[in-house]
Amino acid sequence: MADKAWAGYSARYGRGQSVEQLAQRGGFGWCEMDTFFPGWREATDEWRKLREDLAEARATIERLRAPLESIEEALVPVVIEALRQVLRGERPFSGACAPSTSSSSVS
Repeated sequence: MADKAWAGYSARYGRGQSVEQLAQRGGFGWCEMDTFFPGWREATDEWRKLREDLAEARATIERLRAPLESIEEALVPVVIEALRQVLRGERPFSGACAPSTSSSSVS
């Protein structure tokens, strides 16, 4: 960006100061950028696209968060109860719907 503005600056004032020297004194201000590189604002509008992308990503996160919170609300009480059963020395999930950990045999 500064190189493009410097091209306009040097065409008007000569090459007495390099881009580096101009940067050391603070670079070009917005008024100088408007003068020496009028299209600089449009060239730096990439931040707008990034802001839109960020808003879209945040919306996606929120859309995905709701179902996860529902799952969490359903699972937390089940896990807590299972931990209580383990602490009491019981086998959690030993009801009719419990997964079998041993091989089944027909008697």
